Amino acid sequence: MKYNKIIFGTLILFVLILITACSNDEKKSEKESSVKSVRTTDPDTEKGKLLRKGEELMIYTNSKMPEHVGNKLACTSCHAQGGNGNALSLEGVSKKYPQYRDREGRDVSLKERINGCFARSMNGKPIKENSEEMKAMVAYLDFISEDIKKSEAPEIEQAKNIPEPNVDKGKEAFDRNNCLSCHGNGSSSAPFTGPSLWGPDSFNTGAGMSRFSKMYDFIYHNMPFGEEGTLSKQEASDITAYILTQDRPEFVNKTKEKFYPKGGEPDDKISDKERKQILNHDYDWQGLEEVSSK
Repeated sequence: MKYNKIIFGTLILFVLILITACSNDEKKSEKESSVKSVRTTDPDTEKGKLLRKGEELMIYTNSKMPEHVGNKLACTSCHAQGGNGNALSLEGVSKKYPQYRDREGRDVSLKERINGCFARSMNGKPIKENSEEMKAMVAYLDFISEDIKKSEAPEIEQAKNIPEPNVDKGKEAFDRNNCLSCHGNGSSSAPFTGPSLWGPDSFNTGAGMSRFSKMYDFIYHNMPFGEEGTLSKQEASDITAYILTQDRPEFVNKTKEKFYPKGGEPDDKISDKERKQILNHDYDWQGLEEVSSK
């Protein structure tokens, strides 16, 4: 009788696992089937051509606009499938702009936001707002957003209660999860095999990913690629800290605009100063608003 109960319990567990797996596959299929594709437009029309160009620039940013990209990254390095994927989706983003941002202390347009990525994440130079490249990128973002209501546009929630990281354990977890198998090169194929996480071909210290909470949130929810959700919060925190202690380009403000004129500057930006403090074991992780006090 006891043996039969064990078999029955095992069967129930197996069924629950199958149901969960099928449910996840269904959600994934629903996501894939709902993706807005520029292939549904006529390639011979002006709209079709513009949208295809916009998608191309989103996916092959570094190779298509080398004069504006100072590293090996592309928009799709962070925004999966050119903004159509699950990682940092851009679906609905055009409905959210103009948007007030603490950094500028005013409403910012979508074009300004795009140029902010060129200057920071791409470590490059802004493109002209009336250029064909900008028109194409905005048209593409409008296209993948057109079926989404403003109220339904995805919001990136601020990560909270992050476990205090350990940089040494972060290196161990980085190696154990074989992160270098994707992020180990700075070749022109980086947007597809994994972008450079540090060095001259990576994002600079002004990018969103240079913030501890932002990178932690991305790693915890989206890495390792193909095995998303397998990292613990502690592992994600440790890996994030390890990555951010590595050398990267410093952001240089080439405008006369003063950032955070009305306050609101985040406390978790990791630039060269903070990086050295961390390496010297003189950085107060507990002082960060996002880090758990436990």
